[in-house]
Amino acid sequence: MPMAEKEIRDVAQAILAAADRTSSIAPITDGAADFGLADAYRVSAAVTALRMARGERPVGWKIGFTNRTIWDEYGVHAPIWGPMYDTTLAHADPADGPVACPVSTLVEPRIEPEIALRIGALPDPGMDDAALIACVDAVGHGVEIVQSVFPGCRYRRRLRAARLLSLRPADPGRIGRAGELARPARRFRDRALL
Repeated sequence: MPMAEKEIRDVAQAILAAADRTSSIAPITDGAADFGLADAYRVSAAVTALRMARGERPVGWKIGFTNRTIWDEYGVHAPIWGPMYDTTLAHADPADGPVACPVSTLVEPRIEPEIALRIGALPDPGMDDAALIACVDAVGHGVEIVQSVFPGCRYRRRLRAARLLSLRPADPGRIGRAGELARPARRFRDRALL
């Protein structure tokens, strides 16, 4: 049974508050065994609304689980989408040197290598592979600093979509402007870019 809107807001507030305090909370599934992927996306949308209400702007999308060979291991069967914010994205220009990322402000940080795609044209769900690839106007290396407010990154597989991801650069003046890495786009449930 889907969670009530008040429960979704409460969970979103708890996740964001824990991240803000650099602390952990029990996995959502500990108190709601039937918490599913649809609820996870609703929590993610509520977290996005809360972040936007405090001035953060979505500037792109993080697409996880694009590697189909690990889907069964994690119990997912499609890519998972999550927003990236102006406060969680740092543009690295080699001329400026390294971008600082103080991990003391993160909960159980982990690092993951990524491939970043800049979308130059809005994809359409009916596109064939060639047309979809033509929407990409730049490709680059990326690094994701992942944090989990769930102790030991312990969460049930379906909870991953609700996990709060955050990169907090030390110098807000060097945060990428909207569109530098990716432009917000409509979500596609059946198609991954990689």
